[in-house]
This record gives sequence, C-alpha cells and structure tokens, in this order.
Amino acid sequence: MRIRLLSVIVLLVVLLTACSVRLTPSDNNSNDSKSVKTETSSISEENFDDNSDKQPTSAASILQFKNAAGEVVLDASDVETATPTYYTDSYGDPVICVQLKFTDEGAEKFADATKEAAINRTSIRIYVDGVLVSSPSVDSQYAETGITGGEAIISGSFTKFSEAEALCEAINSVIKN
Repeated sequence: MRIRLLSVIVLLVVLLTACSVRLTPSDNNSNDSKSVKTETSSISEENFDDNSDKQPTSAASILQFKNAAGEVVLDASDVETATPTYYTDSYGDPVICVQLKFTDEGAEKFADATKEAAINRTSIRIYVDGVLVSSPSVDSQYAETGITGGEAIISGSFTKFSEAEALCEAINSVIKN
C-alpha cells in the first residue's frame, strides 16, 4: 500500500511541478559545478503519452526508460541506484537533483539512448509500472557520445528536496525488488 501511495505521490509531484528537466553527466562529486551544465530545456505536453493517466499497481515492479518512439531502452536491471542530492550551479547556488548510477551494461545502453535523444532533441521517459514519473530532455551537446561514465543527473523541475526523494524512492523500490 505504501508503494502505491508513493507512486501516486510521485505522479502528482511530476504533474504539478514545472516540467523542465534535463539529464547531464555526473561524477562522484555532485557539488562540482564544472561537471554539470545549468541550461534546461522545456518539455511540452505532447511529450507525455497515454500512459500518464494510469494508476500504479499495488507493488512497484516494472521500471522502464523509453525513447521518443516508445521503445524500452533500459529497465530495472540496468540501474544501480537513484539518489536525491544537490549540485552547485555556475552561480554558486545549490540545485536539487536526482543522481542515477547505472550498471556497466546500463551505462552503455544509456549512452546510446542519450546520444539518440540528443541528436533528435527528445527526452528519455522514465516509467514505473506504466506511469510516467519523469521525462528529462538531453542537451544537444551529447549528440556525439551520449552521456557516458555510468552516471547522470536529472535536474530542472524539483522545487523541494522531497520531490527528488519521492522520485528516487519510486525508482529504488523497483530496482531493489
């Protein structure tokens, strides 16, 4: 029951907050402002598909990262952790974000998926049990290589740390099952 409530809360947070998020590479020092760009890209309503009105099941069991064509490019087996954190932007201000760490195989898949998204100026959509929980865009600067290194940061829409925590809880509840 708690996971279902958490999934519903995550869905509401995503829908009620600004939908401008982005994926950027991460390093082990999330406070290093040089490792993260501060530009964000808006995500329009058409980026959300028909699954956005579905309610999550009682126990989170499926995590999927999908490309703009709706193809699954990563799943729970490709993600090690999701951690709520902060990084310092180029102005010295803390920015709330979610740090994703991928398995070795997941890192390769993620690099390919983000390269495609950067070239096409689209997003990588993250679903938990068929419910869209995040749709971060990928900056065009990653069109040559994608986001490499096995880590990435989702930032741009979080106004409260609890929103990043809720997204991480939803993702981690699936990968730790």
